[in-house]
Amino acid sequence: MSSTKYLSPLPEPTLSEAASNELENQRLEKLEKADINESDVLGGLHTNLGAWTTYWTNNTTRAKEDSKFLYESQWSAAEKSEFVRLQKTYMEANQLHDPFRKIIAEERKNPPGIAVRSKAGKATQKQIDLHEDILKTISYDSDALISYEIAFKNAVSRGWGAIQVNMDYESNNSFDKKVFYELINNVNDVFWDPRAQKKSKEDGDYCGKIFQMTREEFNAAYPNIDLPQSFSDPFSIKESFVWLTKETVGVCDYWVKEWFTKEIVELDNQQKEVITREEYDELEKEYNKTRKIVTKGFLQKIKHYKTDQDAEMLSESEMPTFPQIRQSRITQDYRINYYRCIQNKIVDFREWPGTKLPLIYVDGDSEYLEGMQNTYSFIHYAKDTQRFINYVHSEVANQIKSCNHTRFLVTPDNVIGHEQAWKNPDSQVGGLLYNPDTLTQEGPIIVPPQEISQSLLMQYQRAVNDLKAIIGFYDVNLGAESGETSGIAIQNRGIQGGLSAFIYYDNLAYAVKQAALVVLDLMPNVYDNPRTFSIKRDSGDIDNLKINQPFPDGSIRNQLEKLDFDIEITPSAASVMQKQQMLQTLLQLVQTYPPSAPLVGDIIAKNLDSPDMPTLVERFQTLLPPQIVAKEKGMPPPPPQPNPAEQEIQMKMQEIKMKIQDQQLEHKRKTMDIMQKQDELEHRKKMEQLEFSLESLKVELAAKEAEGNLGINMVRSSTEITKAKMDHATELLKVGHTIQRNRAKDLQE
Repeated sequence: MSSTKYLSPLPEPTLSEAASNELENQRLEKLEKADINESDVLGGLHTNLGAWTTYWTNNTTRAKEDSKFLYESQWSAAEKSEFVRLQKTYMEANQLHDPFRKIIAEERKNPPGIAVRSKAGKATQKQIDLHEDILKTISYDSDALISYEIAFKNAVSRGWGAIQVNMDYESNNSFDKKVFYELINNVNDVFWDPRAQKKSKEDGDYCGKIFQMTREEFNAAYPNIDLPQSFSDPFSIKESFVWLTKETVGVCDYWVKEWFTKEIVELDNQQKEVITREEYDELEKEYNKTRKIVTKGFLQKIKHYKTDQDAEMLSESEMPTFPQIRQSRITQDYRINYYRCIQNKIVDFREWPGTKLPLIYVDGDSEYLEGMQNTYSFIHYAKDTQRFINYVHSEVANQIKSCNHTRFLVTPDNVIGHEQAWKNPDSQVGGLLYNPDTLTQEGPIIVPPQEISQSLLMQYQRAVNDLKAIIGFYDVNLGAESGETSGIAIQNRGIQGGLSAFIYYDNLAYAVKQAALVVLDLMPNVYDNPRTFSIKRDSGDIDNLKINQPFPDGSIRNQLEKLDFDIEITPSAASVMQKQQMLQTLLQLVQTYPPSAPLVGDIIAKNLDSPDMPTLVERFQTLLPPQIVAKEKGMPPPPPQPNPAEQEIQMKMQEIKMKIQDQQLEHKRKTMDIMQKQDELEHRKKMEQLEFSLESLKVELAAKEAEGNLGINMVRSSTEITKAKMDHATELLKVGHTIQRNRAKDLQE
């Protein structure tokens, strides 16, 4: 059970009884206004914590033993006492710590990466990139990699770990909140719902974390709580003392799902939108009241009016049809409530702005036996073999120690008078005095030192090999020379060693994915106002990204939304051997089929152990075909590009078409020239005829005038008629000239 130690008396009250009572009444009124039953919440918290502690007791005990075996001593107190009693040396040859450190180093070197994807293809690539940039910025700013490492280290050494996603104000002088990752060192202070079945326990109904606050910090945060009683866990098994002093206050953060029943309806609109009955009734009420539909993202926006008067002017014929209910059903949903508690009071509460529990369980290597989850550390099954190695080491050490002492066979007569010197011959400087034996006249006989047993050394080597087989780490994984001679054999043995810890890497990747989903779930509700993020690119460049920016047209740019996002985990801490094998395979592919180089260049760069790896990847990705780039980004493929032969044929056909058009234009021009010449000839002919007619008239007039002005009036009339005809013909010729000029101009154009 847990141990409690008080370093000093608890503090005296800082407020008068009247002031304390007044603050307490204010706190209770606040709870009553929020319809929170404090006794029910605290009772449920202690019951749920007790259920988890009882369910997890065996794992807690096993984790404590395994972590102490790995980090502290591999001998029990009874074993050490026995060695001391026998005046023997006990030794530890901890051969588990080095493989453990290499596993942790591999995860630190190749941490899991995250990429946002659209689950059902509803999100655009711009929305995906926006949410991924902010998610990665949150991870970078809150040192998420350290949270991953601590959780992974606990999972490997203890059997499970934890990652927390939290939210708080950006600073003490800000109203803006932020989302961040918070590391959890002591996993015994975290609890979940024992009924949860998923790997990260996201399907449970509650989770919580116990931690310590300094009394000064607590009083500053909650000045209305006088003499706070620290939250204690009477059920759990702790690894260390719970220090309760006047300087600290035990606090518990508690998240619990509150389930409720709701009715959902499907509308008969084109989108077949599904909303709750309450939302539908509210829309119908607003529709009838203001003669317009106020949408919340699930109905198509119609006409907007500035005033209710404008809305009343809308005639019945112009009013859209209000959607009707196609079908309905009763279902259930939940909201997450957050409480911060001490032993007997709720000091803070609010509705959590997300739909996912913020404490993520990181599994080690677990299995379910008789309905109970049992989780194991990486070194659990190797402890007995390690103990045997320690025994052999200690025995060899004691034999070597005994070999350094010169031993003699003596008779009582040999040591008479020199008993003190012969009690510890090794302590004597110079020679040892002795007496000849009275019967044999012989002196002491030197006994040769005993050689170390070869069978003992063989057992030691056998135990070492057994240990390697149990943990799956061989000489090649530890950087030592191995018995394999061929490169393929060395690679295969290295891959086997890398797979021995793969389940821990994979479980961490699952937890990292779940933590990223929690962050994505919180982002639209926490970052709901204009903000500016400094986005750090893989190349090292920094870009400023503004979100939720309103524009004069009423739109909001870079708005965070709750869409069908999913998280893809990029390959994380796969073993070095696996990456080397991948690299060699790809290089062999390029050598065999050189045209494949642009297709796999970026993948080759990702497997290089170089600080310039991100830059190389970006450069090789510029060589990828547009179809592959579009497919990986979830975008529609670009139109296919014709091959060079088709392009050449198209160009030749275009040249032929242009030549034909030129020939047609030349033929048309020549035809117009011929027509123009014909028109000119016809015009010249008509002019000559008119001139001839005029000359004839002149001659006729002159003859008649000579006849004595006979019939002069008749001639005048005839002359006027003829002149009118000539004027009309002249006008026709002018019009003909104008038409010809226009034709020539059109031909030139």
